[in-house]
Amino acid sequence: MEPQYVNVNSFSAKYRSKREIYTFLTVDGEVYLPPFETVTVYFCKDIVEGTKKCSFTDILLTILVVSTHAVRHLSAPQYENLSMEKILDFLAQFEAMHLFMPSEPHEIKKLPRAWVINVGATVVGQPFVDWVSKRITTRNTEMAQDRNLLIKMDPQLA
Repeated sequence: MEPQYVNVNSFSAKYRSKREIYTFLTVDGEVYLPPFETVTVYFCKDIVEGTKKCSFTDILLTILVVSTHAVRHLSAPQYENLSMEKILDFLAQFEAMHLFMPSEPHEIKKLPRAWVINVGATVVGQPFVDWVSKRITTRNTEMAQDRNLLIKMDPQLA
């Protein structure tokens, strides 16, 4: 799809501030973005220009729009093995994720954990959900063993 060109003066007449561009993207464009305070004007510019994406085509050539209506929400507890650093390291191995994240490392550090997890669950899908589930199960099993939270029970009662 060819980009549309808009005169800078007409764009700046309608969208004068970062807030107005953010509102345009989230309300009119229905783009799923992190909270306003964590988004830079450069990330907004990249989305408007198409450098960063709010949609992508997967292997089956079906279009998935990361809009407010299409986001897959995933809840992940604040465990050490699910730190933001480990989540970002896992997601970095998926090429599609680079299209949806800010380019600058200092911008990525400002992103809310929940937003990163939701975008990961939406863009990467089941591999990310399985990875998170495995880490939750591993941590809970380790905690149960370390703190002696397991009890011996008759199999007929269990």
